[in-house]
Formats: sequence, structure tokens, C-alpha cells
Amino acid sequence: MLICIKLLTINADPDELDLNLLLDIINQNTWGLRCVTEMILEIEDAAGDFTHDLTICDGSNATDDHLHIVQLANDLATLTSKLLNVNDEVCKNPVSMPGWDGSLKPSELCVETFTEELLKISELFEEILRQINRTTPIDICPILAMSKFAVSVQNFDEYMLTCSGVSQTVSNPKSTKKTLKI
Repeated sequence: MLICIKLLTINADPDELDLNLLLDIINQNTWGLRCVTEMILEIEDAAGDFTHDLTICDGSNATDDHLHIVQLANDLATLTSKLLNVNDEVCKNPVSMPGWDGSLKPSELCVETFTEELLKISELFEEILRQINRTTPIDICPILAMSKFAVSVQNFDEYMLTCSGVSQTVSNPKSTKKTLKI
């Protein structure tokens, strides 16, 4: 089972995925920002599920390693809140805005602040995956909880690709083919 976790948490080769390129594409319009905030909320939900799953494990089976990952999951909630605040207040891109136009280009301040917060979240995801890889397997319950959480965090790269595609489609509505090449 631990081998499975380690396979799930192997990060994509940085040469294969250019996060800065994806961010440039995502930041072209408010659809890209909206997509990313929705994606981050999905992963934050998985963090809450991980914490819950771990609490229903027999208390003696949760180690300090697991509790450290719970703290990192709690840190994700804090960073997600900051990102949502930037999206709502700095970018003026709240989820429930009447007359919202997703094709609008975000301000420079919005792009800069949003990117800064998103990079902090990306670094936290890397730390979470490192910590999951370092844990010692003791019992199946915490291992399953970590496995589910690792899969969600690992999906970050796929979500970023998807959101860049959404943003790119809105920016180039005539293009029906996927034009992003990494």
C-alpha cells in the first residue's frame, strides 16, 4: 500500500509542466481565475475529508506524521481563504456577481496578487506530498486517508491544465482545437 502512495505522489517533471506558462494563460480572463478558485475549493474539500477520515481512525493509529499532515491541511484552508479574498476583493470576481463577464481581463494588481497566493498554495501542495511520502505505514486506515488526499493534491497539475484550457477557449472563441502545448 505504501508503494501505491509513493507512486501517486510522484510530482510531474517541472520540464513537462510550466506552471508560469499556465498562470499566464489562466490570468488572461476572469474565467481562468474562477476556474482556479473552484479547483482549489475541491482540493480544500479533500483536505477536510482527510482530516475527518483520520479522526475516525482508531486514535492509536494516527502518528505525529499524520497529525503534521493534518496541520498542513489546515494551512490549506487559510491559504484558500486568502486566495478567495483576492478573487473577490482585489479581482472583483466573486462567485455570485450579477452581470458577471468571464471574458474580462483582470487588472495587473489582481494578476500579481492572485498568482502570489496561488504559488503559495502550490508550494504547500508540494510539502503535503513530501510529508505523505515520509510517513511510516502503521495501519490501513490512515494510509487510505492519506492516499485519497494525495490523489486530490496530485490533481492540481491537471486542474491547472484544465483551467488554462478554459481561459484559452474564452480568449480565443474561434479556436475549437486545444492549442496549449507544453
